[in-house]
Amino acid sequence: MTKILEQLESGQLLSNFTLEYLRKEGFLSLSRYARKEISFPDYLKAAEKEKHQRCSVAEIKALREEAEQTRKREALQARMRREQEIAAAKKRAFDSDPKNIARAKQNELRAKYELSYLGLRSVSL
Repeated sequence: MTKILEQLESGQLLSNFTLEYLRKEGFLSLSRYARKEISFPDYLKAAEKEKHQRCSVAEIKALREEAEQTRKREALQARMRREQEIAAAKKRAFDSDPKNIARAKQNELRAKYELSYLGLRSVSL
C-alpha cells in the first residue's frame, strides 16, 4: 500500500494489476482517484465513507467469529456435561449392584481387621 501511495504522490500511473488490487480490497475511491476520475477533495470525502464501511464490516466479522467461538465452547461444555452425567449414572449403577455392595463390604471388613488378601480364600458371591 505504501508503494501505491508513493507512486500516486510522484504522479506515476498505476498498473492495471494495482488498480484491480485496490478495487478488490475495497479502496474504490483511491482507485477512482488514481484513474483521475475524481479530484483529491472528492477522494477524501469518498475515502472517509469507505473507511467507515470497512470498519463496520470488520466489526460484524469480529462479532460473527466471537459468536461462533461461543457456540463451539457451549457445545463442548454441553458434551462434557453429558459425558459426566453418563459416567455418574454408570457409577450409580455399579454402586447399587448387590454383588458390588457385598464386595465393598467385604473389602471394608478386611481393611478394618487388617487382613491380607493373599492369605485368605475369597468367598464367591
